[in-house]
Amino acid sequence: MKMNFKTSKLGSLTMLALLATSIMACSKKSFDTAPAQTQFIQGDVTNSKVDIIMMVDNSTSMSQHQKKLSSQISSMISQLNSMGLDWHIGVTTSDMSTSGTGGYLNGAGTAIDPTYITPTTANGMQILTNRVMAGENGSDYEKGIESVKSSIGNILDPAANNPDKGFWRDDAVLALIFLSDEDDIGATTVADFEKYMDQVKKPFPSGQKGWVANFLGLLDINPTCTSGPFAYPAPGFKYMQLVDYTAGVKESICTSSLDVAVQNVKVRILEFLKDFYIPRIPIVSTIKVYKNGVLVPASNTDGWEYLPANHTIRFHGTAVPNSSDKIKVDFQPLEAT
Repeated sequence: MKMNFKTSKLGSLTMLALLATSIMACSKKSFDTAPAQTQFIQGDVTNSKVDIIMMVDNSTSMSQHQKKLSSQISSMISQLNSMGLDWHIGVTTSDMSTSGTGGYLNGAGTAIDPTYITPTTANGMQILTNRVMAGENGSDYEKGIESVKSSIGNILDPAANNPDKGFWRDDAVLALIFLSDEDDIGATTVADFEKYMDQVKKPFPSGQKGWVANFLGLLDINPTCTSGPFAYPAPGFKYMQLVDYTAGVKESICTSSLDVAVQNVKVRILEFLKDFYIPRIPIVSTIKVYKNGVLVPASNTDGWEYLPANHTIRFHGTAVPNSSDKIKVDFQPLEAT
């Protein structure tokens, strides 16, 4: 009986072990094959806020380029509105001389002459158009980067009567647009400006930068146009370094119109705004993206791409969602394998 008891006990333990192994195996198989689904509803997680600072070079030779940019203001604003965006736009110049208009957002801070424009600003389109037409009487020592840095410092001034106080929103993407036919010659280095910007405009939870720089100017030493009356070209090397650092857009002003350039800047801003953060690392081949229930193709033209650096889905072209669109992303997480 004693021997039989041990045998019976041993058999029971063996059966329990086999049963546990079987359960674990089944559980693992189920976990591996079960699809993981995450649904993102735009408006809950997609940012629709963008704060834009335009730095307009107002030195000699710039009126022709200001005119081309100003002619695109209406179209750009209309497109931002059509996408349901909540935008703020301020303008400064490259003139950092004592009497210059650089280093702060232009405007008196009154209802009829505000320092920045929003979708509800009366005559906002005309105000912006006028400010982009900043003239050519500014200093020929262009300091556009220093001007933007100083403008942001003034915006962030905690003074109760600060007319710029409402411009800055921590949860908005900050887009910088530099218009110049020469390089910046200010003392502020690119590295110093990048460090400053990363401090005042923190990255979003996804790791994406909170700011993006865009440049409309001369892109190389052999352009089809030169710096106004000067016989030599002056590419914006410092501006282009900022563009590369933030993955922004650089476009030549040596064209009859800046419509394509402004359109590309607008698209880049939208891409930043519409990035979708995925909280778990996906198996890329399993990602399926739907807009309003329709499958969106994986494409960097009119579709989506996955950015592994910060685990986000970025939309391009006609796939960029509007505020009323609903987005769903299905994927299997990497840790499930």
